[in-house]
Amino acid sequence: MRNQTLILLLSVISLSASCARKRAVEKMVDVDGNRYAKADFADGRPWLGRVMIVNNGSNSAFGFIGSQSDVKLGTFQFTKDKLQFVADNGLVKDGEQKVINEWDITHSEYHRRESGGKVSNVETENELIPWTEKKHFKVSWETSTISEAISFPYEVDESCWTKKASRLVPESMEADSEHINFVVEVDYQVNNEKSRCYSSPAQQHTEYAHTMRYMYSFMPDQISGYKPYVYTGENDPLIKKYGYFISSNPFLNKDGRTETAFYMNRWVTGKTHTFYFAAGFPEEYKWVYNDPERGV
Repeated sequence: MRNQTLILLLSVISLSASCARKRAVEKMVDVDGNRYAKADFADGRPWLGRVMIVNNGSNSAFGFIGSQSDVKLGTFQFTKDKLQFVADNGLVKDGEQKVINEWDITHSEYHRRESGGKVSNVETENELIPWTEKKHFKVSWETSTISEAISFPYEVDESCWTKKASRLVPESMEADSEHINFVVEVDYQVNNEKSRCYSSPAQQHTEYAHTMRYMYSFMPDQISGYKPYVYTGENDPLIKKYGYFISSNPFLNKDGRTETAFYMNRWVTGKTHTFYFAAGFPEEYKWVYNDPERGV
C-alpha cells in the first residue's frame, strides 16, 4: 500500500511538472502599438519621404490642405536613443551625414524570464544585452527633432506661431517593410511679442491658438525604367514649352563642388494615362489633354 501511495505521488508530481512545462507563454503586449522590427526600417534600402498637410484647423490661420513637401531620399539608421532618416542624395561627402529628421526611441528585445535558474513562461524586456543587439524598437513619432515648418517655409511661419505641443493621431500609424504612414497633430500659439503677427485673419477673430495635422509618408525607392529628361540649359527649346514644370536637383560634381541639374516634370513615357472630363467641360480645351502633338 505504501509503495502504491509513493508511485501515485510521483505520478502527480511528474504530471504537475509536465503541465508547468507546457503552459502557454505569457507574451508581452504592445499596448501602445509602437513597437517595430528594426529590419523593416534599416535594411540598407533608400527610402522616399514626404510630409503633407491634411488638416489646417477650424480657423485656417495658415497652411493649405493638400500642400506637400519636397520628396526626400534617405536611409534609416539607429543610434542609442534616436531613429534617424539620413539624406542619401549625392550631396553628402564621404565621412559626413545630413539628418533629414529623427525621433525618440527605446530599443526592445523580449525574452523568457528566469527564476531560480529555470526559464519561466513569462516574457519580459531583456535588460541584460546592449541596445545594438536588440532587434526591435519603440518610437514616439510626435517627437520629431526637425520642425514641420521646415517642410513648408512659405506656409508655416514659426516666427509668429510657436509650436507648443504635438501628438500622434490615434490609429493613424501604418508600418511594414514596404510603407510607413502616420499623422501628427501639432498645436501652435501666436507670438505675443510681435505685433505683425496679429494681422492674420485668425487674430482678427481673436483666435490665438491653431492646430494642424501633418501626414508623414515613406516608401522604399523603387527601380524603374523611367529616364528623366535633363534640360541642357536655359536655351533648351523645350523650356519654352514646359519650363514652368521643372524640378531642380543639386549634386556634388567630380570636383566636390555643388551643381544643379534641372529636370522636366512629366509622366512616365510609354505608359497610358487616362483623363476623365466632367460634364460640361468645354470641348475647345480638351485638346490640351488628348492631342498627341500639342497636348500634354
